[in-house]
Amino acid sequence: MEREPVASGAARTAFWRGIDRLLSGARTSAALPAALTELRSRLAADDPEAHWAEGLALLYDDPTRPLPGPESLVDPS
Repeated sequence: MEREPVASGAARTAFWRGIDRLLSGARTSAALPAALTELRSRLAADDPEAHWAEGLALLYDDPTRPLPGPESLVDPS
């Protein structure tokens, strides 16, 4: 079975162009949350230049904080 393409060439180009602008505009990782918030505001306002970012999320893992060990997990039952 052949998979359908995720996005057209134009959509992929718009996505990567948007990512480049987002990262170069933020300049630091600390500025990314605010840059993404501003981008989401533009998307909510139906800015056609922001549609490439629909569904974009920022996942962050602080390397200075260790992950919790199994003893810190709560049993859901």
